[in-house]
Amino acid sequence: MKILVAAGVLALGVGSAMTQDGIEERSLRFAMSVGVNSPWTQAAQRFADNVEEASGGKIEITVYPDGQLSNGNQVAEFELLQNGTVDFTFHSSIILSIVDPRFSLFSMPWIAPSGEELFALIDGPGQEVWDGLSEKGVKPLGGFSTSGFRQLTNNERPVTKPEDLDGLTLRVPGLKLYQDVFKAMGVNPVPTSFGELYGALQQGVVDGQENPISLIYVSNFHEVQDYMTIWNYSADAIGILTNQALWDDLSPQEQEIFTIAAKDAASWHRAEQSAADTKLLEEIGTSLEVVTLTPEQIAAFREKMAPIYAEWEPVIGADLLKSAMGN
Repeated sequence: MKILVAAGVLALGVGSAMTQDGIEERSLRFAMSVGVNSPWTQAAQRFADNVEEASGGKIEITVYPDGQLSNGNQVAEFELLQNGTVDFTFHSSIILSIVDPRFSLFSMPWIAPSGEELFALIDGPGQEVWDGLSEKGVKPLGGFSTSGFRQLTNNERPVTKPEDLDGLTLRVPGLKLYQDVFKAMGVNPVPTSFGELYGALQQGVVDGQENPISLIYVSNFHEVQDYMTIWNYSADAIGILTNQALWDDLSPQEQEIFTIAAKDAASWHRAEQSAADTKLLEEIGTSLEVVTLTPEQIAAFREKMAPIYAEWEPVIGADLLKSAMGN
């Protein structure tokens, strides 16, 4: 199955009578907001290929990258999934937090500052948040990964302790959680649009920014920054989702095919994302100074976050937050 890279007219999924093996002929659509070369989209294509193979070619899934079906609007993409206009998406908890604030759990500052801890959260207590999507007409297929930890770059000084952030002007996502986190550390957060960020860094309009390693690299931010701090302060969870009505219409055999394919695709993505981050960080390190914080250094930043956790506890849920923190 090839990824469809040219925009086209949306066609409704079609099916025929159920065959004896419990698999119906279906033509379905997988909407992706990122480009064809992204590990996200490659994982979506792996899912589609696995489904086609396991169904004996009866279920065909076309992947539409680059936001073709949503004009690049990720919230609109989720709404298309809800109403059944598209059949699958691979969505980030950061975007889903706009739909359900409890998804902010995965991005809480230093809640899970290592890959092992992050996946323990995603595969454990975090499942409660994903399960809540059923109330919004969406079914998670059990395939979960992450787009990586968000790291810091700036042009002023190496950041190794909270005091190093005081007075810096940083481009920070407009979500309230991220704004609050950086304000608590004395940062002046500026809502620069992503498309203008490279120029703002180059011209000194802002001192720095934060993003996952892969996005820093492909955006060439390391070319116009002097220092990078690896501190794993926040991340997201990403999950392969389908429309609840479609899921309910599937036979047990089809549901099993989708579930196995989603878990395989997410497992592949976890390994691919980790390998890509390691490789890209080595390349970034040839352009700027990279500092990797120790657990003791991270603890000093984490101590500053008590007011953030107090504010978000009633939003996420006290029991869920405590469980996520191992309490």
